[in-house]
Amino acid sequence: MYMTRTVFNNATPTDVRRFLLDDAYRVEWDDNTLQLDPIGSSSGSSKRKRKSAFLHSLVRFPKPMTGRVYTYARRVWPRPSDGGCFCLSKAAEHPAAPNTRAVNVEDFASAYVLRAPAPHLVAEGSGPCCEQLLVYFEGELGCDYRCWDDSGGMRCALHEHHAPFHLVHAVCINC
Repeated sequence: MYMTRTVFNNATPTDVRRFLLDDAYRVEWDDNTLQLDPIGSSSGSSKRKRKSAFLHSLVRFPKPMTGRVYTYARRVWPRPSDGGCFCLSKAAEHPAAPNTRAVNVEDFASAYVLRAPAPHLVAEGSGPCCEQLLVYFEGELGCDYRCWDDSGGMRCALHEHHAPFHLVHAVCINC
């Protein structure tokens, strides 16, 4: 299990929420995500603004490790006060999930909140910013790889999705 705290400068909670929930774009910017598709039916108005969804993801892992398949339920609750959200993802079975040769991860959970940081944590005149607090657990794998991955390619991708952007602070705490 691990927890991270990341502060994104020059991006509002709404900007970061749109970026993180844009499943089609994640496949473009994250070299480790080979496939990320909704499965079954989901509630919500469109693919990019789903509130609840079942998702199937094929993830590349460094050699000699085998790729991983994540089938999970994701639920997003909006934070109207600042445009952020609460997001919970948990491993789940789904009859429509495709079969693959990759290792199926059956035990993981992830939760995060996107919010505007407390005013005393923001430098005066720094512009908008967003704080992400993330907790991640995976039963079969040490978390160091996922922790590294979550902050790695995100910088350039969020900049392309919403310019200008700067990652101000990222901390990974292994539990």
